[in-house]
Amino acid sequence: MIMGIVIGRVGLYLYLEVLYIYWMSLKGRHTSLDTHVKRNIAWIERIPSVTKVVLGFSESCRHRYPPGHIRIRSNVRGGFKINAYSGNGVTDIFIKIEPIEDRDAVVALIKQRFGDL
Repeated sequence: MIMGIVIGRVGLYLYLEVLYIYWMSLKGRHTSLDTHVKRNIAWIERIPSVTKVVLGFSESCRHRYPPGHIRIRSNVRGGFKINAYSGNGVTDIFIKIEPIEDRDAVVALIKQRFGDL
């Protein structure tokens, strides 16, 4: 029972996911994200080896990807960079991995969920 309302398992899961998205610890130039992208970044933050998500520049442009799509861009020291596509454009995001040996496993999880477009 939450706030006097009885909710089922699915409702409780969605409630907890909304709470987690609200309290995400985004770092970087800004902390605003599209709703679809925010859900997927919250999923990435829950991967055990991911220690930090740093938002980079956000550019308004057209693209061919659906809102919320995540694409691996490049491997860099300490983690990797991804592009997150929203209805408004593209956001550059850095994912810090600790220990770095788990980078391939995290990339494989992301590619399994979002495909390799």
